[in-house]
Amino acid sequence: MAEEKPRLRFDKVAIRLIQEVRDALQASVPDGTAVVVTVSAPIRLASKTAAAIAEVGRELLRERRVEARRIIHDNAVRIRVIKGARGAAKVAGFVHNKETRPELLIGASEALLAGFATRWSSPITSPMLPLETWRQVAAALGIPEQAMKEAAVREAASPRK
Repeated sequence: MAEEKPRLRFDKVAIRLIQEVRDALQASVPDGTAVVVTVSAPIRLASKTAAAIAEVGRELLRERRVEARRIIHDNAVRIRVIKGARGAAKVAGFVHNKETRPELLIGASEALLAGFATRWSSPITSPMLPLETWRQVAAALGIPEQAMKEAAVREAASPRK
């Protein structure tokens, strides 16, 4: 399987949008749960987009639903609620180019949170992403770099099936 490289954005507008979403949602997310948000660039109405994303996130949490897909101010938005995310950030967000498949970022988030919740007892498998993407996802989730390194060493040492 070929490696796919998501194109993430880290410009001022992208960083501000994610911070506004995080600030607006943080108090609504129960302990042991994470909310992962993906937003396609370019972002033209950052504050209005962040407010709308936060409202959809709160709605998901209130209704105990797992995922929402919306077009908000011309941006494709996906929001996933992930249970069992103890010790990780409650809200993580990614702004990506339109060509990037958001399910790669959500899948990587779920894989990392599953490993983090069990102290890396299970190896990281698919999706096939570049190491830099795994690091960026881990950083957004608040997973320490050292934990990533330990997981990589354990995975390299484990026998393949």
